[in-house]
Formats: sequence, C-alpha cells, structure tokens
Amino acid sequence: MSKKTEAVSAARGAAKGSGAHPTKQARMKTMERSFGFLHGCGYQVPDVGGLREKHIALYFEQRKFEGLSVRTFQNEAAHIREAMRAVGRHQAADSPTMSNKALGIDGSCRDGTKVAATDEEFQEALGIAAGIDEGVAAALKL
Repeated sequence: MSKKTEAVSAARGAAKGSGAHPTKQARMKTMERSFGFLHGCGYQVPDVGGLREKHIALYFEQRKFEGLSVRTFQNEAAHIREAMRAVGRHQAADSPTMSNKALGIDGSCRDGTKVAATDEEFQEALGIAAGIDEGVAAALKL
C-alpha cells in the first residue's frame, strides 16, 4: 500500500467513532477527501494524529473555491475535529485556532427554511384529501 492509501485508511478508521451510520459515512468521506487533498499538495501526513491547524486551514481555503455552502464547511470542520478527538488530540481539536471563526467558515444559521401551513391551506388540503380517500384525510387530522 502507498503512504497515501495508508493515511486515508487510518483517517477513515479514526472517523468511524460513534453516531448514526450516515454520520459515520459523512465523517469518513470528509477525512478521505481532506487527506487526498493534502497528499496531492505534497504534505505527507501519516494519520489524523499528524494533522496540524495549517493543514486544515489550507484544506478549507481550497474548498471555498468550490462554491459550497458555509454549512457544508462547518459540518466538515466538525468531522475533522471529531476524528482528532477520537485519536486523543482533544486539545488541538478544541483550540481557538480550530474554531469555525478562525478557519473563516463562521456566519451560518441553522434555522430551517420550512414554514408551517396556514389554517386555510390545511383546510383546503384536508378537503381535497377527503375527496380522494378518507384514510388520508384521517391521517392528516392526526
């Protein structure tokens, strides 16, 4: 195995941690992407224990050019910090230089964009559903 393959494999292993299956998959994909980028730039980071703040800052600087949302960057930063904690690098993961603000990926809002239906809209939908199927109308009332 090449050094890059070994590093990516080690990073994916550190990212497994705990959580739901999709969360683990997202963490592993982020680590795979970040280590692939670092090795492509010539950094020979052997594993998550070898990650430094400058590596992570460089990764996010490159990712900003891809036109992704700030929430994506924040999720990826959380994935990297969690992998660092998993290998015992709590102090580095929780340092002020690893915060979203320090990495230049702050300013996002987690508020949803969905709005509940008004009473008029609900009554209209209920009337349509009742005309199609009483069971659907009963489910809407729940």
